[in-house]
Amino acid sequence: MQTIHQPIWKKFLGPGLFLAGAALCYGVLLCTGKISSASEQDPGSYAAGNSEDISGRTQPAPGRSGTIAPVVLHPVEEILVKVGDRVKKDQVLIKIDADEQQAVVRAKKAARAEMEASLAKFKAQPRAEERAEAKAALESVRVSLKEARRFMDRVEELWASGTISEKVYFEGMAARARYEAEERAASARLDKLLKLPIQEEITELEAKIRTAKATVDAEMAELEHYTVQAALDGVITRLDVNVGMVSRPGTTSWGEILDLREIDVRCDLTPRQVEQLAVGQKAEITIPGDPDRRWQGAISSIGLSANQTGRIPVLIRVANPQETLRSNVEVKVRWQ
Repeated sequence: MQTIHQPIWKKFLGPGLFLAGAALCYGVLLCTGKISSASEQDPGSYAAGNSEDISGRTQPAPGRSGTIAPVVLHPVEEILVKVGDRVKKDQVLIKIDADEQQAVVRAKKAARAEMEASLAKFKAQPRAEERAEAKAALESVRVSLKEARRFMDRVEELWASGTISEKVYFEGMAARARYEAEERAASARLDKLLKLPIQEEITELEAKIRTAKATVDAEMAELEHYTVQAALDGVITRLDVNVGMVSRPGTTSWGEILDLREIDVRCDLTPRQVEQLAVGQKAEITIPGDPDRRWQGAISSIGLSANQTGRIPVLIRVANPQETLRSNVEVKVRWQ
């Protein structure tokens, strides 16, 4: 029996035409954007309503974390809390040795008290009585001077005629000169009392007292820095401080307080992924390996700028009243 052999190119013609047609269709779909290439797809890509989960990490919401740190360069005197304690805002956590500052406050208070006593004494002086006394003394001297001058007017003629002795005449002149001097002194004293700037001096003393009070208030405010207080309600998650420790302010952190009743989940997404999201969009949060526990949240912000990896941060605000969702934990996010 004769065997008929086909040319080898005919064996590959059918499959080749099929592959060429498939490639042409794929190219058309790729150019029209109806599909994307494998290199453009992201393992965590999704669309709203996609059942696939994406990865995220929890972090404290803004205003929900506080640092425990010193403000003054003095030794720690007493530590009143420990890690795990729940604290209230403004609660005293740590006391710092304040003997030096307390001495400064006492000195400033004493200076202010001295000024206040001086003002009270100045106001209590009998100003009206002194003026009345000086006025009466001047009037008395003027009466005596008037009599002395009248006496000398009478004896002038007698002295000229030689009727009275020199002793009487010169005694009269001395008395008149003495009363004239006393009249000038009494008049000057009364004038001084009337011109004294009493109100101006009182105003000056009152201004000094206000300055002293402001200084005391400033030192008292500085004294508040010798107690480290909680910046917010929350739980102490870190505390690295010992009695006697001296730390430089601005360069040291002694601990941290977290309030996780609200917490953020951060997802770093591609620009195309972000275009499919909107602020307020709902999301469900789970922990890998623990799918039974779920938390509900919503997008609180979408970044306007990408990070160094080209991803855009998206924050999801999650209600966490029992604080069961912890900070800095890997989670899964599913859009609703």
